[in-house]
Amino acid sequence: MLGKSDVIRRFYCFYGRVQGVGFRFTASAIAESLGLTGWVCNQDEHVEMEVQGPEKKIDELIRQLNDENNWIRIDRTTMEELPLKKEKKFRITW
Repeated sequence: MLGKSDVIRRFYCFYGRVQGVGFRFTASAIAESLGLTGWVCNQDEHVEMEVQGPEKKIDELIRQLNDENNWIRIDRTTMEELPLKKEKKFRITW
């Protein structure tokens, strides 16, 4: 069982070909399969995502987003650590 100290939360901004290519749906499906919580949302020129869970699983989410979809192309990513939130699932926001 994970302790609270094993869980982290991160905020990401993704730039590149990340809109109109299924990025949010792909991120949501991968996050759910890994048992992560958080959200993903389109912005004008990038996609934002907050994700919470074990660091290794978050790293796996990012790896899969970079490697497994021919339509998505991430050119640049920014990331910052955030305080944990109480939530139960990963969701797509509009």
